[in-house]
Amino acid sequence: EPSICAFPYPSMVGLREDSSSETGYRANLLEAAVPGEPYDPSTLLERWNEADGVPRSTPFVTVFPRDDAAIDRSTLPSVEDLEASLGAHASVQVYDRESGERYPVWAEIDLRGDTPEEQSLLIHPMRPLPFGRRVAVIVTDDVRLEDGGTPTPSEAFVALRDGRATDSDALEARRASFEELFEQVESQGIERGRLLSAWETVTASEGFVLSTLTAAVEAGIAAFAAETATYTISHCVAADEADQTAFGCRPREVESQPLSPRTWRRIHGEVSLPGFLDGEGFLVRDGGGSPQVSGTFSAEFIVNIPSSLREAAAGSAPLVVFGHGLFASPGRYLADDLEVQGQLELAERMGAIFIGARWHGMSDTDVDAAGEALTDFSVAFTFADAIVQGIVNQVLM
Repeated sequence: EPSICAFPYPSMVGLREDSSSETGYRANLLEAAVPGEPYDPSTLLERWNEADGVPRSTPFVTVFPRDDAAIDRSTLPSVEDLEASLGAHASVQVYDRESGERYPVWAEIDLRGDTPEEQSLLIHPMRPLPFGRRVAVIVTDDVRLEDGGTPTPSEAFVALRDGRATDSDALEARRASFEELFEQVESQGIERGRLLSAWETVTASEGFVLSTLTAAVEAGIAAFAAETATYTISHCVAADEADQTAFGCRPREVESQPLSPRTWRRIHGEVSLPGFLDGEGFLVRDGGGSPQVSGTFSAEFIVNIPSSLREAAAGSAPLVVFGHGLFASPGRYLADDLEVQGQLELAERMGAIFIGARWHGMSDTDVDAAGEALTDFSVAFTFADAIVQGIVNQVLM
């Protein structure tokens, strides 16, 4: 379909053969497939096409655009019964082309579309796919429409499935690989005529996925070890008058919300960590492409000492480095005096000091940048690079 030419996604259409990569493939996203004006997609394309496969946590997306009735969601694998998606006759399956191992999935309809032809079928693997593997996706006629009918497969897919010749060079060039896929499906007891859609892709290698992050963490640890870490405490809040006097902490009534009775002391500050980002938010890299330290990065932190540690000997309490939720902040959990999130109770029950730092790239201060990256593809990878800095921060904390 010209209006939805990227579907099914991701597939081999978005890859090209490359013997220099670990998987034998390289991403091949074309400029025509990326929104352009008023933005420049070249930076996104340059970075994306370095990949040697697709992300291992990707959802799979397809669509049946010529049906008037919507897909009957009860015929799709359910998140409440993942085991059913592992069966040889599941209506939607994702499996390893080489080993035959099936991966648990559930599927849903994207209800943001106003009509059935605009409502994509979303297939979600429920554990990360293996690194560097050929992965197949099949949808059988056990998927039904709400009127009891069968979704209509695309004419191109039917031509490949049923051996009908076409005048499309692109389609004919893919016929042999599809024939291999169909034969494999038939060997599992599923007649090819029952397929509504089938395709494959290749997941990125472990080396590609983790090399930048691993190098950044190693460089951060080395830089951190070479210099004494510096930090500043901006303020503390304490329940005891003795603490307030000895440490200059604020009494509970100064705070807008009284201190939780589960907290004995709470300390706010910033720590200086190795920084990897340039002024535009991209990772600074050396001549070989590895991230390198470009300066220092100031990370906010909060320390919560629970009331259960009042009588504990110095140095006896365990430390928990706490990572906050998506687009949140450490304060939402460790300064949660209304006790909505539950971390203060957990710290008290564990008798543990919780230390939370801002997860750079994924905190409440990054919402605007994330929104910009979704619309302006010229800055999309600043979001990914910020997450690398955030993980380095978390490791060093």
